[in-house]
Amino acid sequence: MSVSLRVAYAGTPAFAVPALERLLASNHHVCAVFSQPDRPSGRGKKLQASPVKQAALQAGISVYQPEKMGDEQARLLQSLAVDVLVVAAYGQIIPAVVLTAPRLACINIHASILPRWRGASPIVQAILAGDRTSGVSIMRMDEGMDTGPVILFCPMDLDARVTQGQLTQDLALLGAQHIVPVLDNVEAYLQAAQAQPDLGITYAPKVSKLQAMIDWRQDADSIDRHVRAYHPAPMAYTYWQDQRVRVVAAHVVSGVDAAVPGQVLSVTRAGLVVACGQGVICITQLQLPGGRALVIGDMPDRWPVFLTPHARFSDHG
Repeated sequence: MSVSLRVAYAGTPAFAVPALERLLASNHHVCAVFSQPDRPSGRGKKLQASPVKQAALQAGISVYQPEKMGDEQARLLQSLAVDVLVVAAYGQIIPAVVLTAPRLACINIHASILPRWRGASPIVQAILAGDRTSGVSIMRMDEGMDTGPVILFCPMDLDARVTQGQLTQDLALLGAQHIVPVLDNVEAYLQAAQAQPDLGITYAPKVSKLQAMIDWRQDADSIDRHVRAYHPAPMAYTYWQDQRVRVVAAHVVSGVDAAVPGQVLSVTRAGLVVACGQGVICITQLQLPGGRALVIGDMPDRWPVFLTPHARFSDHG
């Protein structure tokens, strides 16, 4: 029989919001939320509260935003008599003093089937690698990076055209669907947790904007995955002369002879056909500097001169 737990929650981006909302709607009591400090965002660089902070404040929950977790946060968890700290994409390492503060455990909702893609960018790396399955692992946290025993595996098949944005949403909902049932019987789940195997370990490092640059020497399938993996952020990009151009959407085209990597082969209402190291892709949406994402086929007479056959994209400005 389930009991009502006192729960603290640590999360920052939109991925972590659905699980928080499920906890708030459950019979468990969310007594505190931790999120990363407000950061500058947008063209005006105004301080922006995280999605998790916004959701917590809307629900009337106290939000704490330490630059780094430590003794103070451990004492807070103990003073609140927290049974479980639930973590989802919090964005910083949680030290041992905090991991041992809740009565029962710290539990993490991780967006991969561990031990594949431990680390900060499992969703991006899964798409880049062409994985056909992904999922969520609900695990008991230890001091390592996503190394703790797994309480529950929640696998799912990946759509061949999935983007980072869509997969993030899908996995967020999948984790949210299972976190409350886990907490309802948390002590039994903790006792049955399975140590991760030593085989199949891969790492997903933090993504940088530089990594989103397209290398046209790669094959068409790899570039297609690259575009989807970095959509919507930081967005795949390339250069034409000194202009940085974002590639918003593209797909592989079959039956077209390749040419010099990065060369525009044709411009049609279907899109911009570009040669890769092997094969070609059709770019259907681009974003020019200072502009919004535009569909190529919608505006064939208004694109700049470089969107013509024989123009060439490159990996430098």
